[in-house]
Parts: sequence; C-alpha cells; structure tokens
Amino acid sequence: MTVSEIQHGETDNVEFKLMEPDEDKKFLKTVAAFSNCGGGTVVFGVKNGTREIIGIPEDSVFTVMDGIADSISDNISPQIIPSITFQTINNKTIVVVQVYPGQNTPYYLKSEGVLNGTYIRVGATTRKAENEKVQEFILRGTHQSYDELFQNTEPADRKDIDMLCSMIEKYNGGQDKSVTVENLVSWKLLKKEGGRFIVNAVMHRNYLEHSCIQVSVFDDRIEVLSPGGLYGGLTKKEMLSGSSSIRNRLIADIFQKMHIVEKWGTGIQRVFAVCQEAGIAVPEYTVEAGSVRVNFYRQSFDKKVSDNNDGVSVGANDGVSVGANKQKILDLIQKDAQVTAKSVAEMLGISKRQAERLFSELKRSKKIVHKGSDKSGYWNIIK
Repeated sequence: MTVSEIQHGETDNVEFKLMEPDEDKKFLKTVAAFSNCGGGTVVFGVKNGTREIIGIPEDSVFTVMDGIADSISDNISPQIIPSITFQTINNKTIVVVQVYPGQNTPYYLKSEGVLNGTYIRVGATTRKAENEKVQEFILRGTHQSYDELFQNTEPADRKDIDMLCSMIEKYNGGQDKSVTVENLVSWKLLKKEGGRFIVNAVMHRNYLEHSCIQVSVFDDRIEVLSPGGLYGGLTKKEMLSGSSSIRNRLIADIFQKMHIVEKWGTGIQRVFAVCQEAGIAVPEYTVEAGSVRVNFYRQSFDKKVSDNNDGVSVGANDGVSVGANKQKILDLIQKDAQVTAKSVAEMLGISKRQAERLFSELKRSKKIVHKGSDKSGYWNIIK
C-alpha cells in the first residue's frame, strides 16, 4: 500500500478503517464480501473521508494484528486465511489485511447465518447479498453451475427432437429454409461480430435472476444488458484482457460444439479488432454487481437524436419497451413521490434490479431527482 493508493481512496477492492477491530466489527462484513467477490485489501489506520493516515500506536500493532486474525477466524465461515502485515508510511504505522478470492463460497457472518450474513462489494461499499446471489454462491462453492442442476440423463426420442427443431425454425424468422437434427450441430446462429454480445449474454447470464436479457436499440448504438455480474471473482480488467470464467458450463459446451463459440476468452478481442478495422468505436462495457452492460456503437447516423431517446428494448420474454417502463415510473412518481424500486418492480412485473437501473437512468438523464434521506425522502420530477 502506497501513499498514492491511499490518496486514490476506497474502491471496489480497497477499504479504509480508522478504528481497531475491537471497536469496529463492520470490517468483518467487508472481509466476507472480498472473499465472495474478487478479493481486496482492508487498511487499518486510515480515515476514509479525508484519507488521512492516522496510524496505529506502535506498542499495539501486533495486538491489533492478532485481534484481526482472531475476529476473522471466530466470526466468518468458511475459514478465511488473510495476509496480515504492517507498513510505516509518513512515520505512521498502518495494518494491511489482504483478503483473497475464496473458492468455498458463500462466506458469511456466523452470527447472521448464510442467508442474512452473506455480503458483496458494490463499488466502494459493502452490501448484503440478495437471495439469488447467495444461491449462486452456493452453487459456485459446490462447483456446480445452474444448467447442471437439471436431469440430463433422461433420453429424448425423435419426436421431442423434431419438435425442438420446428420451434427453432419458427423463431428463426425464415432466415434458414429448414432446421434439422443434423444441422443443429453446425448451424452458426450469429454471423456478425455484433452477435457475440448476445452469445455472451446467453452463456454467462445468471439464470437465478428473475429477469431477462435486454437488447435496447438506440439511434447511435445497440445496448445489451445481461443479468448477473461477472462470475467467479473475475474483474473487468481481466475480462477485457481475455480471461474468462464460465458460469453455465453445459450451455458453454453446447455453444462450442455448435461452433457459436470458437476459443474461450477470444470473443472480446476479436470484436475489438473488427471495430478497429472498420474505423468505429470499440464497444463500451459497464460492469455492476448485478449486471453487465455492453454498448455497441454504430459507425454514423444522420437521424437527429430526440431528447427523449429511451430506445426500444427487446427482452427474451415479452419485448417490453424500456422507454415505456420509464414513462410508467414517471407516472407512478406523480401519484406517489415516495414510491420505491421494490414497489415499482412489483407493479411493472420486472425485477428489483431492473427497476433500480431504470431509476438510475432517469436520474442520469436529469428526469428525476431524489430529495431527503433514503427512508423518508421523495422523488421530484424535473420539468
């Protein structure tokens, strides 16, 4: 840990703590979150708000280090073995706790139990994991994927296979004259590089999330939103450099046999190369705790973009328009200024994460603003 890293502030994998562990048990939630996600560092002796190095008294450094180790061992399950060291910066001693990504997820606080005591990192904050995320951690910790939970040893007769082929042919839009058992293996569904975003979304999405893949078509871009963040502690930097972590192994295996996927970890680099050759902007990736969004930009467009450019979203279920949902949220705010993402999700029939994302987009586009505290505040529509 350097002075420049401290001055950079807290991130998704760095957190500062001023108090000693006996006085601040909240650090345990962060340790568990780091183990559940991509790992991270907790630094004791630094004030978060000002990033001032306060330090730990020299005569109690080893006592503090032992206390941290004991607290982690006594309060978190499964066992976490961090690296605990101390450094001297500007004549002040800090204690640095390095937490590594765990393989036996979920890591949780014993006093709260696995369902209520599992935590994750969302930006520079530590938050309680929702049930879907906990279930995914359980699968990951037992080395299972969601698509492997179903019975795959039951034989399928020719009638079932023919029915599957006819359904694929029906939803193919008439692009192929026929779909048979034989050409299922060699059929390349998506012939353009832009289609790789759809392939990745289907292959890597979290199917435990009660939401669908969304494809939004704007004047200047296509936006693909895949439910579920990156899997297995993978970071955005690692993903863009070619690393891959497979969430749904059976789907990935089928895609490879159908030649939809060629080599693991090469898709993003191939798309970047094609964009650069065509002279257009490379895709923009936004990674959040509950989703991965990709913006694929068009080369150019002459059509004037309207101020109300909300796009048209095609979901895997019913093709609900994102713009329409945003308008519904505005209508609901007019009726009840204290409406919440949870209640909006229930009324619109979407997931809570989708509702939160729509609220965020409305705030970014300066359509609404939230005033007051989270509990007693209210929404105000900007005219």
